[in-house]
Amino acid sequence: MCEFGLKELELLHAKMAVAVSEVQKIELYSILAPAIFYAWYVSIVGKAGAYLDLVEKTLWIPPVFILLAGLRMAMQRSYIRAAAEYTRKIEDHLAASCSCQASNTGWENYCASQGQGGWTLLFRVVFWLGLLGITIWIGLDAHEIL
Repeated sequence: MCEFGLKELELLHAKMAVAVSEVQKIELYSILAPAIFYAWYVSIVGKAGAYLDLVEKTLWIPPVFILLAGLRMAMQRSYIRAAAEYTRKIEDHLAASCSCQASNTGWENYCASQGQGGWTLLFRVVFWLGLLGITIWIGLDAHEIL
């Protein structure tokens, strides 16, 4: 059982690394995409002429993008949390079946014993709400801001 458990643990760690990488990319693109959009908006708004009303309606694209990206990130976080819980079970089983004397062996068990997650959740919520709030504010007050 030890060999199968170790292989499964290795596979789970690889999948979680990919999921964490995707979360980081989502966060990066969620900052870059609105910045690129607003740069385009500033360059085009003076040339819009008769299409100014249509161009101004595009200011709601960044908040919608941020909302969708935030939902996608929440889905990834949910997957990571489930994979971490399952990893913790495998680590417990491996510790018991492989004659490991140490308690809380494995990375997920260590993180759980240290209370990891509360601060990162708070920072992520502040990040996403702040980003969404800024893009909504720009959408409402574009004439004064941009």
